[in-house]
Amino acid sequence: MNVIAPFLLVLLLTLAFFQSLTRVLFGTIASHFDPTRDVDPVLSKIKQAWELPGFHEALSFGRAATLSLSFLLLFTQVRPLFELVHPASLALALEILLLFPLVYGATVILPGILGTLRPYGLARLCYAAWRTSFALFAAPGRTSRLLHDALLKVGGHDPSQAFLTDEEKRRLEKDSGATGDQTAADDPQPLRVRRHPSR
Repeated sequence: MNVIAPFLLVLLLTLAFFQSLTRVLFGTIASHFDPTRDVDPVLSKIKQAWELPGFHEALSFGRAATLSLSFLLLFTQVRPLFELVHPASLALALEILLLFPLVYGATVILPGILGTLRPYGLARLCYAAWRTSFALFAAPGRTSRLLHDALLKVGGHDPSQAFLTDEEKRRLEKDSGATGDQTAADDPQPLRVRRHPSR
């Protein structure tokens, strides 16, 4: 375990770094994408990946998993250095206060800065890293999204309407109510609108 742990720690920190870098870099390139200017095929692939179903869920799950596991593994590895500190609660507090800023800074703040300042210079490297790691987190990310949507539906919220404003939702409900009978007769799969319990 002593031989494997350092290698595993470096791997997890690297994955966490690139997960954060991907979020910022892909978002920057996708939001500023211009097909007349961005002729590099990698930039087009990055924009397509950003719009890919399941991309954001996999990225969120990957960041959370790698950050958590990196911190826990580092915590256990340096724990012996704090055994001389008493009481034990003080040693625990010092370890967390020292390690958390280091892990967070290296895997969230630093890649965020790099992704903002050098998105095009790091595009190829970041895209290659994303393609390598996406398969690891796609399935659990998709599962977490399904669970998220299911819990929203239990609470009376329709996730399919999350992109609509309140005014658009009210207009949709009004139109649906006014033409519901005609729609039901003409359309074998009419639009179903979930109404909020308070309305």
